[in-house]
Amino acid sequence: MTTAAGTENVARVAAAFGLAFQHILPWEPPGSPNRALYRCVVETGDGPVILSQIAPNMVPRKCEIANLVASLHAGGVGQAVPYLEAVEGGHVVYIDRGWWLAQRWLHSEPLPRPSWVHDAARGEALACFLLCLRQVTLEWRWPGQSVFRLETWLRGLVMQLRLHDRAVLARIRDPLRLAQGALLNEANLPVTWAHGDLHPLNVLWLGTQVQAVIDWEFTGPKAAPYDLANLLGCVGVEQPSALAGEFALALVRRLRAAHYLPATAWDALPAYVLALRLAWLSEWLRNGDSEMVALECDYLTLLLSWQQALAEVWAR
Repeated sequence: MTTAAGTENVARVAAAFGLAFQHILPWEPPGSPNRALYRCVVETGDGPVILSQIAPNMVPRKCEIANLVASLHAGGVGQAVPYLEAVEGGHVVYIDRGWWLAQRWLHSEPLPRPSWVHDAARGEALACFLLCLRQVTLEWRWPGQSVFRLETWLRGLVMQLRLHDRAVLARIRDPLRLAQGALLNEANLPVTWAHGDLHPLNVLWLGTQVQAVIDWEFTGPKAAPYDLANLLGCVGVEQPSALAGEFALALVRRLRAAHYLPATAWDALPAYVLALRLAWLSEWLRNGDSEMVALECDYLTLLLSWQQALAEVWAR
């Protein structure tokens, strides 16, 4: 879409959102490129904007996400960047056989890897984001069948591994057994609204401050430890020892002080971190990434051996 015809099409998309298109910028939009068929950053009379073309089958979910993000932003979650509304209403436009979304581009600074795992200020900042998200969505209600249950999802993964990846199943048998046992009590944990894919690479940073949190594709009602467990699991993948490092400890201490989770959920946290890594393993298997599959299997074994140690460290 960098051809003249493509540029003309992009200009039409921008106009559908009431934007005065100037040119396509040579910038990579933040977030996962897998969320769209095509993305670009364009300069407009109102500043840079990200335009994303989405698959037709994703339009209903994208509209739902756009409405949810708008509600979060209006409710006080300033880090949820709303999608732009089209001239004719709604958040999605249909131009030349394609469906499009638009969102303001925000300047941000790259996450310093791997040193961020030693940065207590970033852990504190993400704790504040989680507390804000919890406060804004405290009164939200949803039908019971819309709650994502990791326990139910895990049964499907085990079935797939038995059919297609018995070698991987053998490698993770002990961590899987712990996850299955721990998740038997998942229904007893409180359900809260989650971002669903919270990790530092889904954050737009300005220094150590959270300017925006992106990629809300998996947002929805989940067990209360979900976002925290996913975030901690990503800390350990970057550097296993960092599970007891400055970022993780600042994050956990701030949330404990604010009573983010009930005691039962804090007790379940180390096992929930391990269980959620099985979702990441599933992603690597789906992508055929054998290197990350091997790494994830090793990480699961490590998390299994560290369950008691992590419980003690995160209880301080």
